[in-house]
Amino acid sequence: MKDSDPVSTFSYVVKALGPIGFVEVCELFTFDHTNAEVAAAFFADKDHKNIRAYLKPLFSGLAYVVNGGYNQAQANEVISNGEADLASFGIHYLTNSDLPEKFASGATLDGLHNLKDMSKLWTHYFYGKTGEGYTDLSVY
Repeated sequence: MKDSDPVSTFSYVVKALGPIGFVEVCELFTFDHTNAEVAAAFFADKDHKNIRAYLKPLFSGLAYVVNGGYNQAQANEVISNGEADLASFGIHYLTNSDLPEKFASGATLDGLHNLKDMSKLWTHYFYGKTGEGYTDLSVY
């Protein structure tokens, strides 16, 4: 999805969604290794360097949920700073079906590097019709 002025557009949307229970905002601008470069370029001339700084203060619902590239420490920091109420972990769950247990124990997470065939990331592991990628990884 592209927008000529995403900060204004989504500021309006998040404010309008205020009565809704929660809003979840994916903070990734692309799904590849250029995330940091794309985000840095986008926010270079802006007062704030992340989208939640614009959107969270506008949301009056129960929970503002961040998503997109967070690890446990980063999520805890954003939540404790009041920049989010919750964080979700889509990709971490893909390769760690036991994610809550690993977070609780401090165990090392399996990463995307553990997937058998990265060319299947979007077609099979994320949006496939089988359990491949979800049920065939090691469990803590």
